[in-house]
Amino acid sequence: MVQHAKDALRPWLESIIEDARMEWLEDLTTLADDAGNYFPDLMLETEEGREVMGHIAMVEARTDRWADSALTVLQLTNSQILSSDDMSSLRRFKVSENYTTTQECVRKLYTGKSSRTPLMGQTGIKKLENDLVFMWRSRLHSDLRIRVFLPFFKKIALFRGHRFLLAVRSKVIHNKIRLGESTRKDNDTEPVMITLSDDIFTPASIHFILGFLYTSTLEFSYRKYDLATAFTIYRGSVYLSLRTLRNLIVAHIVVDMAHGLFHATLSDEEYRSKFGGTWSATISTGCICRNCAHRVPRIFQLSLEEPFKNYTLKRGALRALVGLFGEGWCTKEFASLPSYIVDASISGFQKSITPSDVIPILFAAEKALLKLQMSSESWADGIKTTIISACSLAEDVMCAEPQACFESETWDRAMTRIWPRSTRDQAMLVTRALRRRARPHQALVIYQSIVTLLEKHLQSDSDALGLLDDMKNELRKTIDLSLSYANAGGNAVLPKMNSNQLADYPANSLIKNPHTDSLYSLISTVETLHSQDEPLQFSASISALDLASSIYSSASSRTVSTDYGIYAQRMALSGDSINWPSNQSLLQYY
Repeated sequence: MVQHAKDALRPWLESIIEDARMEWLEDLTTLADDAGNYFPDLMLETEEGREVMGHIAMVEARTDRWADSALTVLQLTNSQILSSDDMSSLRRFKVSENYTTTQECVRKLYTGKSSRTPLMGQTGIKKLENDLVFMWRSRLHSDLRIRVFLPFFKKIALFRGHRFLLAVRSKVIHNKIRLGESTRKDNDTEPVMITLSDDIFTPASIHFILGFLYTSTLEFSYRKYDLATAFTIYRGSVYLSLRTLRNLIVAHIVVDMAHGLFHATLSDEEYRSKFGGTWSATISTGCICRNCAHRVPRIFQLSLEEPFKNYTLKRGALRALVGLFGEGWCTKEFASLPSYIVDASISGFQKSITPSDVIPILFAAEKALLKLQMSSESWADGIKTTIISACSLAEDVMCAEPQACFESETWDRAMTRIWPRSTRDQAMLVTRALRRRARPHQALVIYQSIVTLLEKHLQSDSDALGLLDDMKNELRKTIDLSLSYANAGGNAVLPKMNSNQLADYPANSLIKNPHTDSLYSLISTVETLHSQDEPLQFSASISALDLASSIYSSASSRTVSTDYGIYAQRMALSGDSINWPSNQSLLQYY
């Protein structure tokens, strides 16, 4: 059984969470060991007279809230204050410990571990996260202001933070702080101000980005973010060059918001090798729920944005759009996609079609069109034409390989249902699709396939088989006509043979060159079958379609003008233009 993408990618998400945590601890270790280069406001003088730098906000946040003897060794409240000016000045304290002990205490204060306790359990990590969140939210000795302009509200949002922690976590923020300090006046006692781009950031995204910088996680509070905020977090991570945050938010989008996004981490080659790459296999490996149907088009658009392109999101979103064909395309978000994305979706869909997928695709298209028929949304008509254009690709495969299509499990299940009405309706979808898309040179192959199918169900009296029998008789009339014309000296697409031999003649030998001129070339243009390996020319927009019922009761995109498939009833011909046998009339067959 194929593992669902969401479950399969959970270990990937967990590894990224662990990677973000390890980088966070490494940054805190750097901060403890090299505090002098990250805006220190605390200097501890040991009993040997050596100096250890630190930050008052970190010491107070960690020692006041937790009764940990290892962290209270510093005992700053009882230590001798050597000098202290205003809040921006360096405060000097005398401690009664040697340099090694003091440095170890500072490291454990910042990271929760030391050389004697190199490992920290989940409890210690959670305690450290909570302390840093407290330091941030309480604005404990905050010395940094972050400003972002909100054009929509015509207001400015201000956030507070700590220079030392944000500088060690982000080089971009570090550079902005240095730039802000260089432009300050000498007598300015206000915290340093930096500005972030309003084109990228929103107040919600800054909140989560700051929380991540302080804690290494996006789950530092009960507050949740939606897809739009996730996108701005992603853009902000790229802008601030936060590799782990970028990876983390992409993983959360893929696993939590898009339910695995059809194994987005696998390359196309790996995906096809593992799952086969067919349309049915695509559906079985991902999620096609309502939420995914609304989110995937937006994810695809984000993945193509400059300079925020992301191939993991693009790869998974394209697979998801292919798998969502049918009702999953009946959304405002899909209707809002640019035409080049819709074309890419249809192209990917075409590559996934195999004969075993055709009948499920027809059924999915019918459900979607019936849903759109009841919709009053202005975008519904555009989606109808897109679904018809995509569905015609599957119909072409069915006309080329009908026998393989009728051997699919979906067709077998449809023929064995206990509800005759449902079976008949589904058989009608198939026969109408064959009538709509079949070319004259395909008539014999379709006829042979139907004969084989009827022989397989000789003991059944299903109405569905009656529809197929009717179509078989119509095909035989068409074939008889072509044979009569060929025997009279015409150049037909069918072999010169007696029509009684048709049922026993090998189906795969009945096709002649589809470009051969024939009676049918006077009625309609014979087109070449699309190879699965050839580029497909299609359009997502089809005009002049009457969809009062559905695709299966309407002319296809090919029949807008004069082409009516193998059952042509309208001809712009005169009797003098064809050399008819004296005792034959075309109209008697229709």
